[in-house]
Parts: sequence; C-alpha cells; structure tokens
Amino acid sequence: MRFDYPTAASPTASYVFTNDPEAPYERQVVKHNTEVMMEDGSVYVYARAVTSYRYVISSIVLESQSERDDLETFYDSTVNGSEKQFEYTDPYDNTYTVRFEDDLTITEIFKGRFYRATFNLLETP
Repeated sequence: MRFDYPTAASPTASYVFTNDPEAPYERQVVKHNTEVMMEDGSVYVYARAVTSYRYVISSIVLESQSERDDLETFYDSTVNGSEKQFEYTDPYDNTYTVRFEDDLTITEIFKGRFYRATFNLLETP
C-alpha cells in the first residue's frame, strides 16, 4: 500500500507502508445529494449525479517512530490534510485519486516502537 503525490507516474513525494491494513479496507459509496426541507414539511432532494467512494482504513500498524513521522509529514506538509489530492495504491495494486477526508489518527501501541494509524480517503472524480 502506498501514497504518491501528485501521481504514481511522476511522484514528487511518496509514502510506502511497511504493512497492509490489519483488516481489508472498507469501501463505501457516497452520493452527493442535497436535501432541502420545504415550508410545508416536504423534502426535496437535489440529485447532483455525483458518486464518489470512501476508503476506510481502520487499522494499519506502523513499525517505527520514523515510519510514523514520515506518514505525519506526508499528511501535514505534502498534502496539507484534505487540501491536495494524491494517488493511493491499495493492497491489491489498484490505484485511485484520493484526498484525506478527515483527520489522521495515530495511536501508540508499544512505547516508541509500534503505532496504529486510522484514516478515511475520499476518491475524487
């Protein structure tokens, strides 16, 4: 599993995970419809005809503090959180253009040695 910014074909920055996620990632279908409640209580749904996919990476082990620091640098400096899109190559060698949907969470498992990262990626059309 890896991240390449801006693309896998010509990356200026890359992050390669040592391990794959502990459980296969979860892929969710996201419809970008807008609901509006009218004065009479009826609901009008504005369908934008845009579908994207969310990849939920619920647990991936980082084996060292330097691996943790490199992932934080990619998130914080390279793509600036959810600002910039990048290419995500999943454990099955499929590549998607994504951005972080929300915060990167890193939990220390074993003092100074093992960490667990959790994040959501949103595929960009």
